[in-house]
Amino acid sequence: MVNICLMMDANARFAVCKKMKQLNMNPKDFLGKINKFENMYKEEITNTYVQNARWSIELGEEFFKQNKEAADYVVFVYNYENRRREYWKLIKKAIENVGSEVIERLGKHADIYAFGIDKKYWKKRFPEIRELKKPRRGEKRAIFGFGFQQGRAYDKTVEYVRKIDFFIRASQLRLSGMYFPALDNSLFVLLTHPPSLYNASRLVKSILETKREDVKHDKYNIYNDPKIYEEWKDFMETAPTAIISSISRIPKIVSFG
Repeated sequence: MVNICLMMDANARFAVCKKMKQLNMNPKDFLGKINKFENMYKEEITNTYVQNARWSIELGEEFFKQNKEAADYVVFVYNYENRRREYWKLIKKAIENVGSEVIERLGKHADIYAFGIDKKYWKKRFPEIRELKKPRRGEKRAIFGFGFQQGRAYDKTVEYVRKIDFFIRASQLRLSGMYFPALDNSLFVLLTHPPSLYNASRLVKSILETKREDVKHDKYNIYNDPKIYEEWKDFMETAPTAIISSISRIPKIVSFG
């Protein structure tokens, strides 16, 4: 069984920089005419969020097609803190615009559930959403997190999420206050660019292959499986690398070779 979680993101910095580049603007131009470009800023963030939401559909469809077993596909839509930020209305608008499409398409492959303190609100908007409960045997589930945050806005039903194998996040390698029990032992998949730029089918294939080839860690792995030894031997010849996340800057990939 493989279960994955995707953190939804507006990728605001990427969205606005892309638009500024198209208009041949620099930051001073933008800030000097902020009132003029405020609507452009909001439109770009909303559009990028919608693009990423539609990509989350593709990722989910490919995940359920390629993975024949029972599984959870979790989309962490937003946390409690997001509701207090200046772009919250843009996120809410994007969900309202694309939510029905997300649920309709993923609903063809899995049962739809939600957790978080805002789940009742979104269940009224999208009646197909069910109350999260213990999974049935063989059940495939698409689960959405609305307004959950560890220690701030806890929803006990989140404990019914199956253990997550891979946590997918774009631009920043952090949990952003959205830790929940199923992430206890999950592995990170860091996307250096916004999700919509990735081929969803290829990413799913890579994740499932990684899971399939992996083995439980023990001190004898390199002796029991010669492939593991060969991989580590080759890897030792490469330069050490660090991936450093930040709040406002791009992920920094530093080579120590």
